[in-house]
Amino acid sequence: MKTTHLFAGAFLSLGVLFLTSCRNCPDSGGQKALQDSLSSYRAAFLQDEAFAKMFEGADDDGQEVRLSEARQCIALYEEEMKKRGILHKDSSFSPPIVINNRMDITYAVKFNGFKFKEWMLRRYYGRTGEVHFKLAFGIYTPAFLSTYFPNSPTARGSRLNRITAFVIPYSTDSTQSLRDDEFAYNLGGLEP
Repeated sequence: MKTTHLFAGAFLSLGVLFLTSCRNCPDSGGQKALQDSLSSYRAAFLQDEAFAKMFEGADDDGQEVRLSEARQCIALYEEEMKKRGILHKDSSFSPPIVINNRMDITYAVKFNGFKFKEWMLRRYYGRTGEVHFKLAFGIYTPAFLSTYFPNSPTARGSRLNRITAFVIPYSTDSTQSLRDDEFAYNLGGLEP
């Protein structure tokens, strides 16, 4: 349970204790305001708890990954796009290209925005030099899936050779370049 849940639960419990101990006290309007305030805190607490449960145990809410491993998936994406004639305008293209492997489509990726924000602040807030972020596409490799989904054969099978998205940090200052042992964020949830 998160600290905010503990705080909200403690505050709610104290308020209920106060209200029940003052049942026979004359009300000057303050008790009604306190009851309304406690009701809104309780509603916010329950809503936050319900939202957290939506992502509980989910394997598609996003996760931190090593930048070097994200780059391997990005390189595979670029290689596969090039095979299909989708490439940078300066790259050479020599048709015909034969594609022997089928890939399942990814229309969108979903992720837990709160978890992503916490990761971004934890890893990069207050860092010397400016850190920017870019969204990069990659294709899940067997090695990546074995590392980040080791106990879930179903997740590995459903993600293999699928396009995903990574949030990649970068610096505009050439003296502050990011190393391969730094971290990126895999947004995770694939649709369909």
